[in-house]
Amino acid sequence: MKTANLPQLANPHSFLPQSCARKVGTMKTPQQLSREAIEEFRAIYEEEFGKRLTDDEVKEIALRLLRFFGILSQPTQDKATDMSAARE
Repeated sequence: MKTANLPQLANPHSFLPQSCARKVGTMKTPQQLSREAIEEFRAIYEEEFGKRLTDDEVKEIALRLLRFFGILSQPTQDKATDMSAARE
């Protein structure tokens, strides 16, 4: 597969292996963040966007992002049906 023109983040080798993807699918979205998670998210956001967020802003954005990824990691109805049929 030719990857020379892809940015680093789109490189297929940077994605999680399939075994890790299953673990992500079973994770629950947290209701609150640790102090360490807040500070880490704040630093990443500030580096990427040049704006320092308050604790409340960090919590709101980070939890929305986690919920979004939680939705994305859930199998669609078609995949869930295919998976249950394959087990039988």
